[in-house]
Order: sequence, then C-alpha cells, then structure tokens
Amino acid sequence: MNGLLNLLKPTGMTSHDAVNAVRRLIGQKRVGHTGTLDPGAAGVLPICMGLATRIAEYLGDVDKEYRAEMVLGLETDTLDSFGHILRSAAAGHIEEHRVRLAMDDFTGAIRQVPPMVSAVKIGGKRLYELARSGQEVNRPAREVTIHQLRLLKYYPDAEHPRVLFHVRCSKGTYVRSLCADIGQTLGCGASLYFLTRTRSGPFTIGQAYTFEELADLMAAGDFSFVLPMDFGIGHLPRVVLNRDAVLLAINGRPVPARGAVDADPAGHGSAVRVYAPSEELLGIGETVLEDGILSWRMKKVFRQPD
Repeated sequence: MNGLLNLLKPTGMTSHDAVNAVRRLIGQKRVGHTGTLDPGAAGVLPICMGLATRIAEYLGDVDKEYRAEMVLGLETDTLDSFGHILRSAAAGHIEEHRVRLAMDDFTGAIRQVPPMVSAVKIGGKRLYELARSGQEVNRPAREVTIHQLRLLKYYPDAEHPRVLFHVRCSKGTYVRSLCADIGQTLGCGASLYFLTRTRSGPFTIGQAYTFEELADLMAAGDFSFVLPMDFGIGHLPRVVLNRDAVLLAINGRPVPARGAVDADPAGHGSAVRVYAPSEELLGIGETVLEDGILSWRMKKVFRQPD
C-alpha cells in the first residue's frame, strides 16, 4: 500500500505508537509519520505508507494550525497540564483585553526556546530523553513565525483564568512555549491546558480518520482513505517532463529546462515534484546549475513510467 493517510491521533498515544497501530491495521511494516504530535495532544497526524515514506522529509515543512487552551497563573516543568506545578499565582486580575494585547506581541517572526520535553536533539540526544534523566541543558532560541494568533474565548476565574485560542504557525513552533512566553509577558505565568492540531499543510481535521473508522473501512475492503503521494507535496514546484527527458531523469542525468512540458518557477537548490507526460509522479528532483544552465536532477525516483 503506497500513499498517505490523514490520521486523527487520539490523546494518550505517542506518534510512534500511532505508527505501530497503523502497521498492525494495514499489515505493512513500511509506515512512518511526519511531524511529531505530543502524547497529550490530539489531531491531525499525516502518515506515510510504503513508497510514500520516501517523501516524509518534504511533508513536515508546512504551516500548522492548532486549537489550544492555556491556563493563567500556573507554571509547570513541562509547560503543560501533564507536568509538575512549579509556581501557582492568582491571575484573576488579568483581564481579557490584556491577554489580547499580549498575544498581539507574539504575531509575526518570534524566537522560541525549545522545551526540554521536545524531540529536538542537543549533542546527539533528544531533549525529552535528557529531561527524563533529570538533566536540563541550554537550548539555543530558534526563529519561528506565528502567522495568526486569535483569542476565541476567555474564561474568567478568581485564581486561574483559561484562554481558548487559535494559532496558525510555521514548522518548528511549540505551542506550549508560546503559552509560557505569553504568561511571562503578562507577569503571571501560564501553561498549555490542552492542544488539538487541526491542520498540517493540506491535511485537515475534517478529513482525518479515527482508528475505528479505518478499521471499519478495512473490514469492508474500502481503501478510499489512501491519498496519493503527491497530495502532501503540493507546496513543491511542479515539473512535467517530455518523454525524452524522462529517460534522462530516471538514469540520473540532468534535464535542461527545454525538457519540460510545463514547469513552475523554482530557484537553484529547490526541491521539485517531477511528473511524466502522463501526469504520473516520477519522484522528487532538485533544481541545479549544470554548466551555467538551470536544470533538474532527480533525488528520488519512485517508479519507471509506463
């Protein structure tokens, strides 16, 4: 089975657990995910099956959207509701308009320090592995982009008000860190209360499948849940080669621009999705300069054209 699956991951399951569950369900070992979703979070988790595992690296570099809730006045060691409380302060005096102003400051390009419970590697070790052994290390801040940050509902409380919000952000953004940073700006501290990923690139929660739904479809012999491989890489420029150019490409030769029937603009070093004249996806190529001429060279070939 080659293709993509838009999985609705439940809470309490790691992304690795979700991959193993899909392997058992479809009876196939070659399965992987694109972009870790925390065990405590639910929502969209794109899954690659079969040949589609070869494009996993290109699926994660997309914007994400989340529906989240933060609680004011509580700070934990994991920056979310699953950690140990480090500080608790009454935050009932924080009014809704102050939260909105603080959130406005976090729209656009910002710098974030990855949380210790993240999958970022420092010195060859995952941060969450170091955290489990009681270690805390310095983490360099990274630039991410918050495209939209919108307060949806404010729940007042004498001790710990809660804030429901929507965020659309770039790859590498940590919503728990965003909550903690907003709490610092407000002067009361804050932590993530719950998180649901509603979109990852073209994968949306409205079209995601639960494990129960997948099991029912499999039992009925219905494989309509399998998406074509190029569904997840629509953000890459598209190149359609003529038949002669296809032979060059699959044999590792550079293809000059004249070998394309149709091509989106792409700069030097850009990854592109390459098609045969029949619109069959051949693989992933890269735009290169060969003897001063802009050309394409295949990086991954999925199949020989008919």
